[in-house]
Amino acid sequence: MRFVIVTGVSGAGKTAALKMLEDMGYFCVDNLPIQLLEKFASLLPEMQSENVRNVALGIDARSGSALDELEVVLDRMKQTGYDYEILFMDAEDSVLVKRYKESRRSHPLARAGRVDEGIRLEREKTKFLRKRADYIIDTSHLLTRELRQEIEKIFVDDREFSNIMISVLSFGFKYGIPADADLVFDVRFLPNPYYVDELRQQTGLDVLVDLGGYATAMSGPAMACAIGWALHCPPLVLFSLITVGYSANALGGAGGPLAVLIIAIVAAELGKAVSKETKIDILATPLVTIFAGVGLSMLIAAPIGAAASQVGTLIMWATEQAPLVMGILVSVIVGVALTLPISSAAICAALGLTGLAGGAAVAGCCAQMIGFAVMSYKENGVGGLVSQGLGTSMLQMGNIVKNPRIWIAPTLAS
Repeated sequence: MRFVIVTGVSGAGKTAALKMLEDMGYFCVDNLPIQLLEKFASLLPEMQSENVRNVALGIDARSGSALDELEVVLDRMKQTGYDYEILFMDAEDSVLVKRYKESRRSHPLARAGRVDEGIRLEREKTKFLRKRADYIIDTSHLLTRELRQEIEKIFVDDREFSNIMISVLSFGFKYGIPADADLVFDVRFLPNPYYVDELRQQTGLDVLVDLGGYATAMSGPAMACAIGWALHCPPLVLFSLITVGYSANALGGAGGPLAVLIIAIVAAELGKAVSKETKIDILATPLVTIFAGVGLSMLIAAPIGAAASQVGTLIMWATEQAPLVMGILVSVIVGVALTLPISSAAICAALGLTGLAGGAAVAGCCAQMIGFAVMSYKENGVGGLVSQGLGTSMLQMGNIVKNPRIWIAPTLAS
């Protein structure tokens, strides 16, 4: 036999819970005097013989001053061996006040006073019951059918019940603290992306973040393939460099691009050396290229990456100390590197340039790209404007070789 004591704050749905338990076959008694509780418990064996399988008993603030004796009575019942469960019905104060206003009833502990004062007094009197409760149901946002489902889950289906439900909500303080929050953590000490210059203008679209992740993961292999192509590597070496580029970039850390450059050149040359020299070329060439490249990555990629990061840190520190002079140097050098047949993006990525130095590098690249795009608009039209302004000023390298003076204006601009 299950012996359930249904209690809680007035207006939280205790009476409704008792009615639901009665519908489920429980023998229910509401507002039994505290003095009769032990006597009632002693009669349970006799009631069981009369086909009463489960019993529910309602106790609340209507018991008056006798409620102060309940804790002692419950302790005695435990010592005597009576097995009981406590269901505590609760709700938010604002919800309780609203329910009393709708029903136009007075609170049992505030017959001539304010409802909220009665709720406060009742919470004080029943807090020991809440602590001892086996089950706590907050009905603030529950519909009647949802309350029935909760009670059925506990007392009919006998499923495992948890008093704890955790909901994590992010909010802005300027909109006010959520009314139903139990715990509020101020995380304004964390970096706000809006105040990180590199992130402020970003959209935060997940698809772009995913695309960026995929592109970053493939940057090492793409660089290694490009190096292999420039070195006129045969196909077997070229395809093997994909693995070499990935390992060098991953193990090189922030300076991965520089590690890819050095290691890919060595692996490509070794692969070319054995290419078509044996009858098992289809195995020998990839094995030599991959083992040499990955082996070198494991040995020297991390030191190369660390060295590149230290150089980048030094450049950024120097730029902070002398913003004008170092800003000009970084802007001009990176802008020139962009136009030359080398990768300025790879250089900046390898050095990890951010802050003032990163901004100077971007300014230098923009001056070269937009400068050449505008200068050559009459000859190249919109196509040239887009391909150089959004693509690369490297397309002008042939013209620069013929007439180096055209490089003066974009360089001065940077």
